[in-house]
Amino acid sequence: MNRVARVVALVALPALLAPACGSEPATIAGPADAAYQGPLWVPLDSALDLWSDAGAAGKVTDCDFAEVGGTSTTPFTGGEVGRTPADALEQSHDEGTWDAPVDLMQVVREEPDRVLFTYASDGRTKQAVIVRHGPAAEGTGAGKDGLAWWPESWSRCDVAEYPAAVTDDLDYEFWTEAGGRRRPIGEIVSYPGGDCVEGTHFLELDRADEDRGRVYVAHGEEFPDFFAEPYRADVALPADAVDTGYDHGDDHLWLSPDQSRAYVGGADRVELWPRTIQPLGCA
Repeated sequence: MNRVARVVALVALPALLAPACGSEPATIAGPADAAYQGPLWVPLDSALDLWSDAGAAGKVTDCDFAEVGGTSTTPFTGGEVGRTPADALEQSHDEGTWDAPVDLMQVVREEPDRVLFTYASDGRTKQAVIVRHGPAAEGTGAGKDGLAWWPESWSRCDVAEYPAAVTDDLDYEFWTEAGGRRRPIGEIVSYPGGDCVEGTHFLELDRADEDRGRVYVAHGEEFPDFFAEPYRADVALPADAVDTGYDHGDDHLWLSPDQSRAYVGGADRVELWPRTIQPLGCA
């Protein structure tokens, strides 16, 4: 799965999380320790927009870090619909709504017009999708009666919470804090650039915060207009570099005091990754 279809400095994308200690969750999937007993529909929160309101699905997930979720409009206009609940789940997964594979999700509750699917690891629900049989707009694939199955609400934890058996198939590179615990990708994440920016490497900080999000790029020489200065493969670590406490394998991360530069490396060599001055990515 390519995570650089579009790279924007301040975009908040779905995120998931890590266990409370440094080790990975022991199980890939299984039932939650306590099945959700609440309603499959709750009124929308007037303080949130639809892409921030996880609705009833948000009542199901059990996250260490901030959940990500959304709710669809009625009638449904957000994409292709399904002939069955499973079809609707598959379609919404293909459109990039969440990361855990569909075949790891289980039916937890069935009602006449709604079905709850969840993915749980180590007894905690990390991903929940409620699909509804209801009105869908013309052009979505609904039947002559205008009805179909479609995802009504969804919620998931930051992907850093998922076990390696799931995240190893993703392009995310997770950074850790002292003790080896993964940090959420909404806080820090790196990944290789997509086809349109091939050869680059991205580092995002606070991507879930529209005001604080920052993007740094290595090997962006072919795109000079997107940076105030070029990437440098070997520099001396400045005395005023700010230690972030983040590690990825043998690499450590420092920032310049004005946060215009990221310094990535270790005792042998430090690279200078410049911050973007305009969004870089694939349209």
